[in-house]
Amino acid sequence: MIERIKFVHENFHLHTDIKPDNFVKGIYENENKIFVIDFGLSKKYKSQSKGTHIPFKTNKIMTGTACYCSINTHLRYE
Repeated sequence: MIERIKFVHENFHLHTDIKPDNFVKGIYENENKIFVIDFGLSKKYKSQSKGTHIPFKTNKIMTGTACYCSINTHLRYE
């Protein structure tokens, strides 16, 4: 599961809703693979062309599932 999230981050995206429900096991020829699903809240955090990171933001409305959110999300940081 960590390798899957690492791949997402290496491609300049944040899933932002990591929880057990968003990992699924494949079937048939993919039964030994884990897949990450539900990218509805995901966002790009860095421009590939410019190499710049998104700006720090405060007072954001919490998104995602509260019991799985980071401390920073609860503090209303993006």
